[in-house]
Amino acid sequence: MTRCGMILVAAMFIATPVVAQDFSEDQIRDLAIQATLENPQIVMEAVAILQAQEDACKAEQSGALLS
Repeated sequence: MTRCGMILVAAMFIATPVVAQDFSEDQIRDLAIQATLENPQIVMEAVAILQAQEDACKAEQSGALLS
């Protein structure tokens, strides 16, 4: 999937509640699964983002302990 395609998928998940009401929870889950199956690199990108967030949190906590 191209970057534009990934942005489109992301936009679907952050759409306004009015638009989100047009999709059932099952439809949203199915879209997410389909996007992941078509673009498995999404999982690795998500893991990298999560790791970076955890590292930043640990660094912040370490800094708070030292001060």
